[in-house]
Amino acid sequence: MLDFHILTSTRNWAATPWNYNSCIFLRFRSDGSGDMVFGYGQTVFAKVNFMFSLNASNELTLIYQDSPAYFYVKRFTPSEDQKSKTVHYSLKEGEVTGEAANSGPFKYYWTLSLDKAPFPDELTLPNISSLRDVKPLHEYYGHHENEATRSAGCRIP
Repeated sequence: MLDFHILTSTRNWAATPWNYNSCIFLRFRSDGSGDMVFGYGQTVFAKVNFMFSLNASNELTLIYQDSPAYFYVKRFTPSEDQKSKTVHYSLKEGEVTGEAANSGPFKYYWTLSLDKAPFPDELTLPNISSLRDVKPLHEYYGHHENEATRSAGCRIP
């Protein structure tokens, strides 16, 4: 499946690469596992492990896993009635460029759009005012120009 390859062949999907203080990422692995991180400033608020599957109707199902404490991040154990979430997704090929303070210019080749935040609903994430005007939990960017997942003149299969 093409979408599966696009999701799993990049190092990670970054939500706000232009915001130096933001650390919001999704990572999908080829074995069907993944993790998501929500951090801002000097604090990581959540690191959640999951399993995932893709359905033909552009549905991404996330099955949250027990996630051990990670440095200062508390352990996350999904409640029985909220162990999974299904979100509708789309993938769009096209350059997204910008510049981040301290790290300089960036270029990504794919955008992953979700109809709702992938993080577990029972997780309390901070309301960060500087992220208000963007959709930091709904749009993610992958396949950075510095990754080997895309070479000159060659598109992802």
